[in-house]
Amino acid sequence: MRASISPEGRLLTVQDLSQESGVSVASIKFYVREGLLFAGDASRPGRAYYDGAHVRRLAVIRAMRDVAGLSIDVMRRALAAVDAPHADAVDAIAPAIDALATHEDAPPVDAALLRARRDVATLFTREKIVVRREAGARETLARAIASLRRLGYDVTVDDLRPYVASMRALAKEEIGSERARTLLLSDKEGALEIAILGSLLFEPILVALRRALHEQLSTALVRARKASRKKAARARETERARGREA
Repeated sequence: MRASISPEGRLLTVQDLSQESGVSVASIKFYVREGLLFAGDASRPGRAYYDGAHVRRLAVIRAMRDVAGLSIDVMRRALAAVDAPHADAVDAIAPAIDALATHEDAPPVDAALLRARRDVATLFTREKIVVRREAGARETLARAIASLRRLGYDVTVDDLRPYVASMRALAKEEIGSERARTLLLSDKEGALEIAILGSLLFEPILVALRRALHEQLSTALVRARKASRKKAARARETERARGREA
């Protein structure tokens, strides 16, 4: 197992690790048993010791559990990609992202989903989105499109292209940031942090901002229409008054 020294230059007992991470000793031991957290260094007599890598992993686990509400099985699949031997950051991040995109309770495959999958493939080809054929994002997008179509919204490939443009610009901004580049190019754990931060922690921010802007813009549109109608009604009333005076 890993045996690096903590950022403070010291090894941690399980009690120290609990205090530094904010995770109870019982939870730490549970995560070790479940394979989410690698075991401490037991080479020294008397007790196991932990380090900064354990603190870092526990922060990721807490984000997955507390913010995203992921199950132990989903977390285990995501973390297994990082802990796999000989896997580099690229090998780790894609399966980790896939593990976060679960479709366990999704409806069975039907004609709508098959059509949506074909349209996603067409969209990705046209927009030059290069991802693995088995990428979980493909299935997530296809199932969302199929659900909309079942409700009567016939979403087309062209309807989705503006979303691609917006998301591409945002993704370039995110991945191009100094922090993201540092994490991605550092190690597998850094790649996992990008997957977690991007897929779990920042997506609620995107949704919240979109909802806020939808409220602002839709309210402004409706109010502008009401104001325009009132203005037109006043103009008609003024015109009628002038006609009566004449």
